[in-house]
Amino acid sequence: MWVCRAAGWSPLASGTPAFADVPATSPYYGYIERLYAQRVIAGCATNPLRFCPNAPVTRLQAAVVLCRAAGIAPCDKPTPTFADVPRTNPAYGYVEALYAHGAVSGCATGPLRFCPTAPVTRGPMASMLCRALYVVWW
Repeated sequence: MWVCRAAGWSPLASGTPAFADVPATSPYYGYIERLYAQRVIAGCATNPLRFCPNAPVTRLQAAVVLCRAAGIAPCDKPTPTFADVPRTNPAYGYVEALYAHGAVSGCATGPLRFCPTAPVTRGPMASMLCRALYVVWW
């Protein structure tokens, strides 16, 4: 919901739900459908396609969603900024792009870490969202 509202996207009421676990009766249905239609999210499992609406969001997942929503292209930096997000990580480019734009700063130092599997709480998510969209707007 936050990402859609910040990006100025209205909820989408499609005919058939894209995700088996998000029925049209869900209060989040339209927002999830919009994010899927904009190719911001892909789901958590296939066959059938599921969104896992009650699962926590990791910092790594948030980085991918925010870059896609803000239109920030992944960055192919040759040397990783964060010790715990190697170049082999599928979301590496998204994390590096957010860092390059000042939208994330990491979770710990000595060495600098991103804590990719840690859940994103509301405070850090709001901060990351504002900073990621700032890149697009200004």
